[in-house]
Amino acid sequence: MTTLDLGHSRPARRQLGDKIREARLAKKFAQTDLAEAAGISRSMLCGIEKGREAPSVFSLTLILAALGEEYTVTDDESVIWDELELVCSRFSRYRLKGQHLPVQGLATQQSADHGYIQILDWR
Repeated sequence: MTTLDLGHSRPARRQLGDKIREARLAKKFAQTDLAEAAGISRSMLCGIEKGREAPSVFSLTLILAALGEEYTVTDDESVIWDELELVCSRFSRYRLKGQHLPVQGLATQQSADHGYIQILDWR
């Protein structure tokens, strides 16, 4: 199994982005369609696919769930997907569009500032 630290390595982010793009194209999703299904912005998805942005555990699981991919979140808060261990940041603040998918074990807090949520605790 290969471990990719997405927070510290642009090549690792690029490798993840290429895999997400391949999975998206295999399922015949446009970027806009996948972003909408995952509840994230298209620009965020584009940044992840190009390796410019490092997704949090939360946003990565939203994308993988929208793609219908199987994944596991480990006790040390990395994501196992397709023989890759993806080390992501634990806490992030994201603006989500519309309904977002419930993720088991994730505590969030909806704020009044334009639909942002704060990830409080992954466990």
